[in-house]
Amino acid sequence: MKSKLDTSAIVHCALMNENVINNYRISLTVDRKVDPLLLQRAVDKMVDRFPMICCRITSDGRWYYSEKMDKVTVKDDTLPILRSLNHKNVFEQAVNIIYTDNKIILEAFHSVTDGFGAFTFLNALLVEYYDLLDGGEGIDWGVYSERECEDGFIKFGNADKIIKDPVDHSNGFKFRPLAEGEKLGFSSFRLNLRQTKNLAKSYRCTLNEMILTIIYYGIFSLDYSMGKNVVLTVPVNLRNKFESPTLHNFSFLANASVRSSGTDKPVEEVIREIRTQLHKQNNKEYLHSGITKIARLIKNPLVGYAPISLKNLLIRVGAAMGGDKGCMTVSNLGDISRMLPDSVDHITALDIMMSPRRNSPFNCCIASLNGRLCLNFTHGVSDSPFLKGIRSFLHANGVEFTQVIHQ
Repeated sequence: MKSKLDTSAIVHCALMNENVINNYRISLTVDRKVDPLLLQRAVDKMVDRFPMICCRITSDGRWYYSEKMDKVTVKDDTLPILRSLNHKNVFEQAVNIIYTDNKIILEAFHSVTDGFGAFTFLNALLVEYYDLLDGGEGIDWGVYSERECEDGFIKFGNADKIIKDPVDHSNGFKFRPLAEGEKLGFSSFRLNLRQTKNLAKSYRCTLNEMILTIIYYGIFSLDYSMGKNVVLTVPVNLRNKFESPTLHNFSFLANASVRSSGTDKPVEEVIREIRTQLHKQNNKEYLHSGITKIARLIKNPLVGYAPISLKNLLIRVGAAMGGDKGCMTVSNLGDISRMLPDSVDHITALDIMMSPRRNSPFNCCIASLNGRLCLNFTHGVSDSPFLKGIRSFLHANGVEFTQVIHQ
């Protein structure tokens, strides 16, 4: 089975190179030591139920597709974090299912699916695995739905007008790139969720606005951010605005830009700027226009019917000249119990890591579970001032936390 990648997914294909692809790693700590044989049996059932996820990437010279694999073999966790998939691997196997002790891990190329699709897959995988672990015979999952493979951008890309981006991207702040030979670092801040919510309540803001503010103050602690517009990119799950069961990358990138004037910038001012900008972008009319802009680009004969080599070049030039100018993507998946409704009782902890952005070592993924708010950062190992800024803000505002450095 082959499934045409959606109009968002091909961007990840066009921008990948021999050194960097856009992938992510979801690590779930479960309540029992993993049985690899039963995990393999569970994965075998998922191959037919989620053929658009258990796949490799292929191309016909004009477009990219996902092609179902006959088998996805589970692997022991001896692979380097976010380096087990590369440019060559995605054309052989675009996902990895990994285990170690009491962890089950999914690594996936972002063209395959977004966080919503990944957790839909993991929820089914864990239900199947625990049924087998408890002596069951497995579950009849039926077949996948064609609507899970639909391209939401094309389907909803029919707005009458395009609304201008309200965010000022000029004089944008950029993290210093990785030094030659510098390794990536992976750190998790696990915050007391109740205290973080109380902090947000004290500033009369949402939890998401509070998280973005904490990250901003980490960046403001860097002296080279002074006087710059610091743009954080915030994915918006379009399924919350447009009813769609697609497991493709049905999300849109909103932005919040705050000018750095040092760590003495009033918290209330940062929150107000974040709220104003995201409010302008997080409404159905604006999102509909954004979807349409992407759909029109792909429908353009020059792009839509161009050979892959030209299409890749056009996408790369567009990304370099106009596209996303954020310095970090901050993806908030929210309460994991809602993402894994049938299996969350077996999960004791999680970490979610995203590959570094183009020309930047940083990315951030956020999720909450069991009273803890997890901020997971991809970063350069020399970026301790940013992490120190995060710690300083949390200490100053009385939020208890632990920091875990992943190897």
